[in-house]
Amino acid sequence: MGAHAEDRVVRVRVPAGVGDGDRLRVAAVPGLIRVKVLPRPSDPAAVRLAALVLLLVAVGLLVYLLVR
Repeated sequence: MGAHAEDRVVRVRVPAGVGDGDRLRVAAVPGLIRVKVLPRPSDPAAVRLAALVLLLVAVGLLVYLLVR
């Protein structure tokens, strides 16, 4: 009885805080499996730009209201 390595793709929801190489218990697989975590792609550039513009507008409004 030795170690058995097998590549298999299983979709699971990974709880927050799980890192690459951590072990998880998955219902579809007996025992513990080692997980390779692949982060989702970052937000598109347009979304980041819109967030920056809204932040600058909010800060400008705050400064205006405090100085007024």
